[in-house]
Parts: sequence; C-alpha cells; structure tokens
Amino acid sequence: MLDFLFSKIKAFPSLFEDLLKIQIFCKELWRQKLMIWFTNHDYKHSEEVIYILGQILKPLEPYEKEFLNEHELFILLSSAYLHDIGMQSLKIDNNISIDQLTTQHYNYIRKKHAEESFNIIMRSVIESINRDEIHLPKIDVDYIPYIALISKGHSTDYYDEVINLFQSKEYNTIKNRDIRGKFLTSLLMFADELDLTRNRVDMTLLEQINLSNLSKIHWFKHYYTQKIYVSNKTIYIQLVFSDNSNNYKSLFEKMIRDKLEEQLNRINKILAESTNGLLSFNNKIEISSTINRYISNRQFPIELLEDLKKQVFSKDPKPIKEALKEYIENKKAHKRANAFS
Repeated sequence: MLDFLFSKIKAFPSLFEDLLKIQIFCKELWRQKLMIWFTNHDYKHSEEVIYILGQILKPLEPYEKEFLNEHELFILLSSAYLHDIGMQSLKIDNNISIDQLTTQHYNYIRKKHAEESFNIIMRSVIESINRDEIHLPKIDVDYIPYIALISKGHSTDYYDEVINLFQSKEYNTIKNRDIRGKFLTSLLMFADELDLTRNRVDMTLLEQINLSNLSKIHWFKHYYTQKIYVSNKTIYIQLVFSDNSNNYKSLFEKMIRDKLEEQLNRINKILAESTNGLLSFNNKIEISSTINRYISNRQFPIELLEDLKKQVFSKDPKPIKEALKEYIENKKAHKRANAFS
C-alpha cells in the first residue's frame, strides 16, 4: 500500500521529486532519536501511516473525482512524513535525566509536538533561520502552509482548530485547483491513530530506561497489538496477550476501542461529505484477542494496573493549556530547587 500511493504521485515528476527530498530529509533527521522514551515517531512510523492511508484510500481508486488529485496527494504524503518532526526539536531542561521526567513533561511533549512540527514547517518559508534550527529541504513553497496545518491537525488537541480553518475558501485552493483540507486532515489524524502495533516499541529498552507509568502503559498497548487492517469499511484489530492476562486484557481492549471509536465519530461525517458518500467507516471497531506466550511473552506489570484503570476510565483528559501550565510550573519549581541545592 506504500507503493500504491507512491505510484500515484510518480505520475507528477516535480511533486515526486519534492516528496523524495522530504523522505530523505526525514530519514536523516531521525537517524538519532532524541526522545527514546516515547513510542516510535520516526520515518518508519511515517511510512506505516502511508501504508495505512493506502488501505483507507484504495476503495476510492476507481472514482477519479473522489480520489485525491495530485496536489492533495502530495500534501497528504508530505504531511505523513513531517507531522512528528517536532519530537526532534522540543527541548526539556538539559539537567533533567530520563528517570526524572514527570507526567507533566510527558504530557507537554505529547501535546506540544504537533504545534512544533507546524512551526518548523512554516519556518521553511522564512529566509532567516537560526543555524541550530531544523531546516527543511527546498520544495514548492505554495504547499508549505497546507502541509504545516495538516501536520498540526493530526493531534486531537489541534484537530478542531485546523478543521475550522479549512472552513475558509482560501485554505481550499492551490495552483488554481480545489483541495479538501478537512478531508486530508481527517485522513492523517486517523491513519496516525491506527499505527498502534508492536512495530512502534522496542521492549528491550524497558530494561535500559526508566519510563513513566503513563509511557509504560502506552508501550504495552502497542506491544499487545499484533495487527490492524481496514476491510469493507471496518477497522479490524488483532491483540495477542501473554499468559495470566485476565486482569488487564479487557482494559487494553476498552482503551483501544474507546479511543478509535471516538476518532471515528470525529471524522466519519467529513469523510463521507468529501467523497459523495463513498468513504466512511463502521462506527464499531472489531477487536479479536488471543493468548500466545510465544508471541507476547511479557506480562503487564501488576503495579501499573491501577494507573491503567485510571487511563481507561478517565473521561476528562487535561486540555493542552492546562498541561502546558503544569509543565511551566514544574520547570520553575525545578529551577528553584536547583538554586537552593
């Protein structure tokens, strides 16, 4: 499916050339990951997102009007590569080690990176860029604002803001051609959400770094997810657990189902309206779970069970402004503590 979308953009040589520049740039940028305590956000994740986008868009292929035009395709693929580059730019105090990172630090990065990706992409159209800032390759600048916005919109925290911007006509035209900004944002947000499998974690790192409880929960969620695929307008998920997983198996099932079905409720109307009703998904996620100690030989730490329950049953996640405020207050407190130590 990666080849499917790439084969479409190859028909437009200048756009394909710019996309290859972005691909090469991302491979180099992610050569050394700065935040190894997060699940994988590098170019391999981007290419898995593109693979998932191929599954989602394949049914539209026979319909020329509803399928992506060359401008939409380039914007979407470029955004898939660039949407997480903010993870390689955000800074935390240099004197804080991984095992000292607080939940506020994690929340700050997890929520803020999409905005930072937007900022990096938009800076590429400014002539004066600081030496230490990330430099994007030179591509057709007309596409930059759209790539930046859609990259920002992949985050739930910014999705509604970006969708509202795309209500304006000026955001839906490029090169004298119409584009469907809300459609592209919804596609990227959901494909990114669907990259849930164990490919995004290296569980051997758990013995080398001291993760927060929240990150450990996310790592195990990915670890137990063996396969996700799209077929006949339905999302199918295969989970594989270790022995003695009865205490937490249903919790991970609910965690995954609730989040994805929440996102489906956000995007389904936009997908249908953007494609004359051809593209939408069943609102119910199909999840199958099995036990196989050879495939999943790691048991979820029992001491994290209460934290997992809080994550699953919490209906009021902190908004980004509150998370940022907590981060800033924690940062000030850390500096004050150092001043008196």
